Amino acid sequence: MIKEDIYLRTLDAIHDEIVNTTTNSTRTTAPMMMMNDTNIKDVIRGLSVAFTNQITGESKVTPTLPVQDTVSARLISSLISLLQAYRPYCNEDESNNIQQQQQNNTTRLLLKMGQSIAVQSLNMLSKFISWVDLSLVLNDVILSYLWDCLHSAGIGGDDVGQEEEADGNTKLSIAASKCFNELLSRGMEGCGRKIDLLVRLNLFQELLACQEQDGGLTTEGRKRRGVDLKTVDATHIEAVIAVAELVNLAGIELLSEWDDNFLSCSSSNMDQVLLSTVSLLDQMMKSFFLCLSYDDIDVSGAVVPLALRLTVTMGKELDKCKAADNNQDDSNNIQFLSSLPFSAFNHLPRLLSTIYIQMRYPADFEFDFEEDEDAEEELYRAELRKFYRRVVSLYPDLCLSFLGNTLSSLSTPLSTTPTSDMEASLRLLYHHCEGIRPPPGTKTILRNETFRSLLVALHSSDVSHHSHREVLMLYYDVATRYSSLLKDHPQLMPSLLDSMSGVRGLQHPHPKVRSRSCYLLLKLVKDMGQNMRPYVETAVGGIQSLISNPTAFPIQPDDTLYLFETIGLLLGKTGLSVPDQRRYLTAVMTPHVQSINNVLQSPNLRRDPDEYGTILSSSVAALAYLSKGFTRQTPPEIQEVLFETVKICLAVLQSLPEHEAVRNKCMVLLQRMIQCLKEGVLPSMPSFLALLIEHCNAEDVLDVSQLLNQLCAKFGPIAVPALDAAALPFLRKCHSLVTTISSSRNHHNDESSCNDSNNGSGGGGAA
Repeated sequence: MIKEDIYLRTLDAIHDEIVNTTTNSTRTTAPMMMMNDTNIKDVIRGLSVAFTNQITGESKVTPTLPVQDTVSARLISSLISLLQAYRPYCNEDESNNIQQQQQNNTTRLLLKMGQSIAVQSLNMLSKFISWVDLSLVLNDVILSYLWDCLHSAGIGGDDVGQEEEADGNTKLSIAASKCFNELLSRGMEGCGRKIDLLVRLNLFQELLACQEQDGGLTTEGRKRRGVDLKTVDATHIEAVIAVAELVNLAGIELLSEWDDNFLSCSSSNMDQVLLSTVSLLDQMMKSFFLCLSYDDIDVSGAVVPLALRLTVTMGKELDKCKAADNNQDDSNNIQFLSSLPFSAFNHLPRLLSTIYIQMRYPADFEFDFEEDEDAEEELYRAELRKFYRRVVSLYPDLCLSFLGNTLSSLSTPLSTTPTSDMEASLRLLYHHCEGIRPPPGTKTILRNETFRSLLVALHSSDVSHHSHREVLMLYYDVATRYSSLLKDHPQLMPSLLDSMSGVRGLQHPHPKVRSRSCYLLLKLVKDMGQNMRPYVETAVGGIQSLISNPTAFPIQPDDTLYLFETIGLLLGKTGLSVPDQRRYLTAVMTPHVQSINNVLQSPNLRRDPDEYGTILSSSVAALAYLSKGFTRQTPPEIQEVLFETVKICLAVLQSLPEHEAVRNKCMVLLQRMIQCLKEGVLPSMPSFLALLIEHCNAEDVLDVSQLLNQLCAKFGPIAVPALDAAALPFLRKCHSLVTTISSSRNHHNDESSCNDSNNGSGGGGAA
């Protein structure tokens, strides 16, 4: 066995040398290396090479030997001989022979080596298949061996632990799938050659034949039945994944052939090639649906590219409809497509149904997308949603009908609908507009009365009382994305706002729901504008009480900023009178400013500047976000209230000017006040600029520069008194920072040179 192992390893190394050498080559050397590799392969294939053009790599080749006498033929023959000789080792069930494991380690080692040689032989064959003459592989003996190996995969599930290494037969099955993959991946010139190859391989029929053996099989019988694409865990999962990848590749190749050469054909004029192609397409779709509906995301995900490729064919079918009659409507298109020998559209209803089923998360799914397994589940469903968007862009009416049927089929009341069903349905609803044309899809689809009725029905239901947090957040996402509907149905707003601001939103026990509700409430208020006017008092009071009592329902500082901005928009953008704006703004700001003063007066402020600086910077940022609701035409009465933020901001900066976050947030607030207060902010600027310039560093000196630029651009000559005292200190600060940075770099370079010198002298001494 050692000789055989060395032989296979040598072949593997040779193959890497003549096939994969360009991976380490440069752009200049790659063409030459590729030409040399091709010449070597031509010799192995029994072809003569005329070295006529060393630059372009073009050369004329002619056979020098019959194919069966070439080196490549002997290599293939040796690999098949090794496979025949060592294949029986893979049939030994090591796990059941406990006595052998305990008494004869040598036998166990020989068994492992024999299995390894058989698998290596088949893996090596897959590498040579990509470039040797096809006639060496496409014969009954080798194809029979490949199918026998592919069908020999072991069982999965309870009989074989999913974490355990696949047995010998399963590895052979995977290697056989690779061989078929290499065959199908070969480039072939000429119409129908890939079709001929698929007919010769009988690929889909072989796979489908295994699925017709139903039930009643023993464990040994299950091992020999082939790769089971119906029963989960009846076949080892790795083998099923390999077959799904094979179906995906074969399907894509077949669809490409169909689109390029046969799509224009009609049912009334079908020759033998067309009949064979249509038969292959039907078999392919059966195999595809078995894989797509398999209850494992690795298997189902392996054929998602084929699902996406089907949408390309659907698009070309539509183009053919338009070419036949530009005035055809959807019903005529459907009738026309149904008359074709093969139409991807005819499979669309089943595709949509299967995609929806696969979009549903498992019942025990935790929705913790930081975990690798949960993240993989989400990535898989993201690909399914991509398919749905493409189909919506092609057949919006059919997809809308499917969406309506899906939502209407949910069990009621919606508050008790299974989470997986509810979440998947809301996902379809949320992403539906992304496929609608013309863009923006949200506005276009909201002109459709059927879609609007679905949204109204959803808002009128009790879905906001669902127990699962993901359903709640997704419902709020849907409501916010299609918020324009609420302007025409104001009666739906109270229940939505009550949900988002209550125990099912901002006060939800789960922090993720609270965080998401903060952002979506802000987005909803922005979109609704003056339509929020009837709810200002209730909303502002509720948000303010939530902010003032952070221990009851803790909200992260960044999410708190969303709430302050929401309050600002409610006060400044909903059409409140100026006296009401002033009253509400004062009521919101007074306790917040007082809390800042309390922190400033704390005896621990100087003892722990990092902690207190973080608190103060967040408080200043909240005031800046609160001011976002007020425009450049801020009334004097409101300016008077906002000026208090400038005073408290200066007090914060004077207390901790060395704290970078404090400086940063103070500059953010000043930039907002320049917009709101206009010239009223100028008298305070010298005090701010003196502290900011003195304590800024290389990280925030650009922020100071931007503040100076904004003052100049906004006020022009009027800003001179405020900037006069700051100009020279700022230039000196910039010079100081540049000098410091240059000195630091020079010192670092000197140290590096010194270390290199020491290393060099040390190495010489040692030598």
